[in-house]
This record gives sequence, structure tokens and C-alpha cells, in this order.
Amino acid sequence: MTDTNYDAAGQQPAQLGGLPAAIGRYRKHWPLTLAITCVVFVAVTAFTFLQKPEYSGTATVLLSPKADALGRQSTGAPPVDPTSDAGVDTQVQGLKAKDLAAAVIRSQGLDKDPEFAPAGSKFGNVLDNVSNNLTVKRVSQSLEVEVDFRSANPETAAKVANAFADTYVAQQAAIKAEQAQQLNAMMRGRMDELARQQEAADKAVQDYRAAHGLLSPDQPNANVYSSSLAEDDVRTVGSLLETARSTAAQDQARLTSAENFVKAGNSDGLFASLGTMTMAQLRAQQADASRKVADMQSRYGPKNPDLISAEHQLQDVNRAVQAEVDRVVTGARDQANTSSGQVQALQKTLAAAQAKLLAANEASVHLTELESNAQSAQTIYQTVLSRVKETAAQQATAQADVEVSSRAEPSQKPSYPIVPLNLAVGAILGLVIGGGVAVFREAMNTTLSTLDDVETKLRVPYLASLPLMSTAIKKPTTKVPTDAILQHPLSAFTESFRTLAAAAAPPSLDNPVKTIVVTSSTPDEGKTTAAICMARTSAMGGIRTVLLDCDLRRGAATELLKLPRKKGILDVLTGGATLEDALHHDSASGAYVLPLSAGNQAVEGVLGSEAFDRLLETLKQRFDLIIIDTAPILPVVDTRIVASKCDAVILLVSWRKTPLRAVQTAIHQLEAVGGRVTGVALSQVNLKVQAKSGYGDPAYYYQSYRSYYADQST
Repeated sequence: MTDTNYDAAGQQPAQLGGLPAAIGRYRKHWPLTLAITCVVFVAVTAFTFLQKPEYSGTATVLLSPKADALGRQSTGAPPVDPTSDAGVDTQVQGLKAKDLAAAVIRSQGLDKDPEFAPAGSKFGNVLDNVSNNLTVKRVSQSLEVEVDFRSANPETAAKVANAFADTYVAQQAAIKAEQAQQLNAMMRGRMDELARQQEAADKAVQDYRAAHGLLSPDQPNANVYSSSLAEDDVRTVGSLLETARSTAAQDQARLTSAENFVKAGNSDGLFASLGTMTMAQLRAQQADASRKVADMQSRYGPKNPDLISAEHQLQDVNRAVQAEVDRVVTGARDQANTSSGQVQALQKTLAAAQAKLLAANEASVHLTELESNAQSAQTIYQTVLSRVKETAAQQATAQADVEVSSRAEPSQKPSYPIVPLNLAVGAILGLVIGGGVAVFREAMNTTLSTLDDVETKLRVPYLASLPLMSTAIKKPTTKVPTDAILQHPLSAFTESFRTLAAAAAPPSLDNPVKTIVVTSSTPDEGKTTAAICMARTSAMGGIRTVLLDCDLRRGAATELLKLPRKKGILDVLTGGATLEDALHHDSASGAYVLPLSAGNQAVEGVLGSEAFDRLLETLKQRFDLIIIDTAPILPVVDTRIVASKCDAVILLVSWRKTPLRAVQTAIHQLEAVGGRVTGVALSQVNLKVQAKSGYGDPAYYYQSYRSYYADQST
């Protein structure tokens, strides 16, 4: 038996895979794939050259934010980093806008151009046609936008592309001017209201100043303001009050001292405390009068007139001193009362000044608020006034934030169709479709074509590939395959049957294979031809071989060998003839044939009878190899019975023809009656095709070893 791809345990077949296997499987679909590729390529090529050529005109618009009249960047300008903002995309959409296309159509008269406005077209149709021919795209991550327009006329393409760019720039400038005008008008209307608000705020400040007697900002020392003045008043009155209180305390102390001296009769102390020039003179007079009286009393008697006159004079002086004391005490009392009155008056003045200071502070806070409001109103008014002047200047000098950086020029080469690209796409598309069809066909393929298919899908040994005679013999001398065995014994065709016989009945001393059933799952798979060729090659190799025609319904082997049909196997089994009478010797090969006689009807169950068993035993004693040609397994039950009695069963499968399910069913039916398929042989194999697409099959390498055969295939 030939080598198989079974593993060491003899259970799971090793699979041939990888890229070479895939290529090998799909190579058989290459003609179809190539045909589909050619058809698609030709179709795309024809379509390409039938297309009306179109030319492109490309203008470039640069987004460049312009400064206004005061040198500031205009609002809404694109960001410096366009990758993080949608500003450029907004401009792209603006260039695609329908109103821009409509303006270009009218300015360039495209609504009268037959290319865009066929007879009877409405403006909406023209607008769609022009928009469909327009392509606007950003140039990488830059601030440039390409405006591309296609037309059958290169001049028209360039002209319309430039018109789109110019019109868009003009529209943007007009929009900026209109925005500046609207803003200017709005702010002018706002100025009147702001002027009234400023006037009302100034009037509120003046009224408050007048109501609270506050200094006006244009008066001298207005910056000091009355709160500071009131503070000075408070400080001055406070200082005077302290002085008055000190004076009053001193005056009160003098009064108290004088009153105490008066009560104590201490005129000397009173004189020392409140002495005056008058009192000093009186005291001097009193002292003189007292000395005089004392002197005279020491010399004169009490009734002395001089003494009496002196005493009267002393009394007058004493009365004058007392009067002066009373006057001085009264003066001290008056001075103390006056000082106390001054303190009280200053206290009232200080309280009034403090109240005035508090009121001034409160008025200052509210005045500050009013002045702040007035200042804010004035600032807003001045800001709006300045902005009105700015917008007026901006309106007069408005510039668009975009500009045309490069203008379109008429192209010398059409931009559509792109012939190389279309041809490449056609080839690729054809290959893809063809490859898809190949994959689909391979996926839907339920037949067997290689050794790998047999051993992976059926899990039975692969025996051999039996080629078509026309692909295995270069110049056959006969059209009959069974005769080619005789006429071309050294050809690849004959060698395949030797291989099959050797694989089915390998040499063995312990358990030799003597009976081989050759069958198939369905008719017309080449089993009879295979059986005859095996018998002839075995006999030609010196093996005593007999071929039994057990296809009781057709007798294909008998008919193919053109044997006389007088006596046959049924006659032997029924006792109507002896084995010697029925056996036919194939003189060309040396094999023997037990044919099927003409006119005999199939006898039910005859192949399962003891007579058939005895026939097999007899043949085993006489021949080395018994090859039995049977009916197909699926339609006839006799084959299954015969298979269960024999040493080996060869199941022929028509290459790339017999459905896998039919083969699996045949194997299952054989196993159900105790039979076992020894192996599968692929029949009717086209060596030329198999050598190109049968990766993993021995025939795949046929080109490498075909020189070993005397009759080489083409």
C-alpha cells in the first residue's frame, strides 16, 4: 500500500495546509478567474474611453484674518492652530453654499451654457449641475482651501473656479462691511440713551452737593471737601474745650480757696492767694493804723480823742479791707461762673461739630457713589463714541478675511477620466470578482480532487490517481483504455494501475490479500475499466489473476472485453456449467476472466450464497489474485454483500465529479454490512490540470518525474 498522511496512531490524517496548499486548491479556478478579470478589465476600459473627458480648474483661497482700521484682528478670524478649530471647515462649507453657486451662475451666464443647462432645464437643475462639478477641500492642515471646478472646456473650468474664489472673497468683504454698518447704527442709537444717562448722573451729583452744602469739584480746596473741614472744626473746638476746662478748674480752685480763707478769717492767706494792688495798699494802711492805735493806747487813755480818731480810722481801713475781700471773692466767683459757662458752650459747639462731621461723612459716601455712577456713565459714553468712530472707519476700509492666493489656469490634460487609475481599478476589480467567484466555487465544491481531500474528508487511505489516457500517453495507439495497458506498458497510464494493485494488495506472507472488490458509489466512475486494467497489469507482472464480472445487471467487463457470452459466473453458481467451461483466458495479458453469460437474469441473493463462497475458495486455490468488478454501491445491495466477503475493497471516485456526500454514503453502507473500504482511488484524473492545481497529490509533481515513462504526456 502507498504511503498515506496518517499520523503515528493511524487515526487522524495529517492535513496539508499553508499558502502552497491554498494556491494549489485555487489554481484550478485560474482560467475562470482570468476570464472574469479580462471581462471586467475590458468593461472598465471601454467605460473609461467612452467617457467624455473633463478638465479641472483649481484656484486657491487663503484664510488671512485682516486687521481693522485700528490695527486689531477682526472678530471671528480663524484660529492660529486650524487643527483645533472648525474655522477652516466653516470657510469650506461657505464655498460650497448654494447662494454662492447661484451668484456665480448668474455672473458667468452658466444658466445659458448647454453643458450645465440643457434645453428645458430649470435653474434648480443648473444649480445642482454646477454644484456637482465643484470640489472644495482644505489643503492638508494649512489655512489654504482649494476650489476645483470640472468642465468639458478647460477655459470654462478655470474661469468658473476663479469666479467662485472671487465671488466668495467679495461676499466676505460685503458681509464685513454690512456687519460694521449694522454695528455702527446700533451704537449710534445707543449713544442717545447713554448721553441721557450721563446727564442724569451729573445732575444727581450736583443736586446732592447743593442739598448737602458740599463743595463743587471746581471750587478752591474742593479736594479737601467739607468732611476734612469738619474734622478740623472738631479738633479746634476740642482743643479750646480742653483749655476752657483747665481755666474753669483753676478759677473754681481760686474761688474755693478764697471762700475757705474767708470762712477761716485768714485774711493773710486770702491776701497771699488773691491779693491785689488795692488790697496791698489797704493792708499797708491797716498795718499803719493798727500800729498807730497800739502806740496811742500805750500812751493815751481810751477817751483820748486822738486815740478815738485813730481807732475810727482803723475801723474805716478794716471796713475797706473787708469790702475789698468781698469784692475779690465775688470776682473769683464771677470768673469761675464765666469759665464754667465757656466750657458748657464749647461742649455744645463740639457736639455740633461732631454731628456735622458725621453728616459730612455720610454725605461723602453717597456722593462718592453718585460720582462713580456719573464717571461710569461718562466712560461708557466715551467708549461707545470711540467705537462708533472705529466702526465708521472699519466700514469704509472693510477687507475680507480671505484672499485668492493662486488663480486657476486652463489645463492641457483632462482630469477625468484618469485612464491609468481606471485601468488599475479595472484590473484589481476583475481580480477581486474573479477571486470571489473562485472562493465561492471552491466553498461550494463537494467533490474530491487530491490525496488531501480523500484523507481529510473521507478519513480513508488514498490509493492512487488513475489518469485519463489522453493526458497520460503522448500518442496513444488506441482509443480503448483497457487496450492501452497492452500497447503502452511503460506509460504513466499503465503505471497508475500497477500502483493501485500494489496499494490494494501489498506483498505479505502472513496475511496476503487475494480478493479485491473494485466498485464505486455511482455509475460511470470507471470501476470496470479499472478492474480490467488492474487484472491485465497484474497478470502481465507474473501474478496469476482472475477477473470476475459480478455486475449482474450490466456485465460491463464482459461487454468491454468483447468476450463470448455462452457460459458465465451465474451458470457456475447455479450448476449449469463448470468453472473450466466458464473461464475465459485473456491471451494478450495472461489474465483469466469469469464473464457474465448472455440471457442470464440476475438471481436474487446469488452473490451472498454459499455457492459464491465456494467459488471464491476454489479460485483462491488456483489464482494468486481475484479481482471482482461489481455494480455501484448505492443502487445495488449485492456489492455490499460481496465486499463483506473479500479481503480488500477499492472505492473508485470520479475526479472532481462524484459528490462527496455520495461517497460518504457508500462508505457508510459498506460499513453497515461489515465491509471496510481499503482505500479510495481517484479515477479519470486530468494529469495536466492536476499537475497545476492538485497541490499535495502525487500527480501534482508529474511534470518532475514524467521523463521516467516511455510514453510521455504532452
